[in-house]
Amino acid sequence: MDKCMICNDNLNNGKQTVQLRDKGSSGINKASRERGETILVQPGQSVHQECRRVYCNPKAIDRSKKKTNIESNADSPNLRSQTLFSFADHCLFCGLEAKILGKKKGQSIFPVRTEDFQTTVDTICNERGDEWATQVKGRLECARDFHAADAIYHQSCSVNFRTNKHVPQAFSPPAKRRKLCNRGRPKAFDD
Repeated sequence: MDKCMICNDNLNNGKQTVQLRDKGSSGINKASRERGETILVQPGQSVHQECRRVYCNPKAIDRSKKKTNIESNADSPNLRSQTLFSFADHCLFCGLEAKILGKKKGQSIFPVRTEDFQTTVDTICNERGDEWATQVKGRLECARDFHAADAIYHQSCSVNFRTNKHVPQAFSPPAKRRKLCNRGRPKAFDD
């Protein structure tokens, strides 16, 4: 019993069929590659005429590509917990990307140089007990030795963390940044 290679339905179901030649089979194979599918046909095989027309239609191919892109994005949402944290590329405290740019001045970024650093930060995490301390504590548990992991940190993040302050505004997410006050004379005094 012959089946249509595109819809896998029986060829003798009353729908019109067409026998493929070189051009028709290469068109279906090309459409299959563009769709990311594995349908492979050869000259001499038969398929439903409507299946071939729809399968090789460029607009239908584009819709299929968009649908697979949406489905692949829906299957794997981008969660903060799933992003990869690299001790050599991200600040130990704020979690944002931090790069040491040679001898250029700018944001002070330092590598962890001592073994005592980790125990000190662990002690501070236990004393603070807030959300930021929980995040840093989670990073502490991921690496046994920060020095060996080439961990780096922003100086301002370290100072704020050690002195029980919040994440510096420059390194906090935009949604958590404080709204800046309007500058200038208050409107009530302009009269």
